[in-house]
Amino acid sequence: MIQQVNLYTEDMRPRQELFTATRLAGVVLAALIFVVISAGYASWQASGSGADRQAAQVRLAEIRSDLADVVTQLEGRTADPALAAELERLNLDLQNRVALITRLENLALRGAQGFSPLLTGLSRQAVDGVWLTSLEVDREPGNLVLSGLTEEGGLVPYYLEQLRLEPAFAGRRFRQFRLEQIEDSKGVLGFSVGSAIAIGEPEQ
Repeated sequence: MIQQVNLYTEDMRPRQELFTATRLAGVVLAALIFVVISAGYASWQASGSGADRQAAQVRLAEIRSDLADVVTQLEGRTADPALAAELERLNLDLQNRVALITRLENLALRGAQGFSPLLTGLSRQAVDGVWLTSLEVDREPGNLVLSGLTEEGGLVPYYLEQLRLEPAFAGRRFRQFRLEQIEDSKGVLGFSVGSAIAIGEPEQ
């Protein structure tokens, strides 16, 4: 009997957050500017003498200048394309890992004890730039097929070597390896690999 698990469902796709770090920083800075200016204005209003007013105005001008420098520095950082791309990649990788672990835990709770050791091993081994999208398990002969996406073809063999460190994958041979370019994916590759228990080796 073949059991297929889809690990790349709609709820796993990264969602665009309403409040990104850049937007949140802008809101915080706007609020800070408003508070500082309001406080300075109130201080100026409360001052009784001309000298106190002049001192408050000078201080307020200095605060405005400092805040303008902070805003300029923040805008320069968020406008860095390399930094923005790296943050987006890390965020996507984190979301995919959390979604995968959550889905595997849910499957285990639904009574998927027949291949839970395999799922546990998969959840423990994660390689940057490699994402599983589906898992097919044939429980009778102990065969399985892993399918996924990768940013670099050379990462898949390394990922398979990491899987061999898991007890559930001990004694397994990976075969029928396939790697292909995904259309309109900007360099993302699709892969699939079959695994079978080596003759004479018991399944863990």
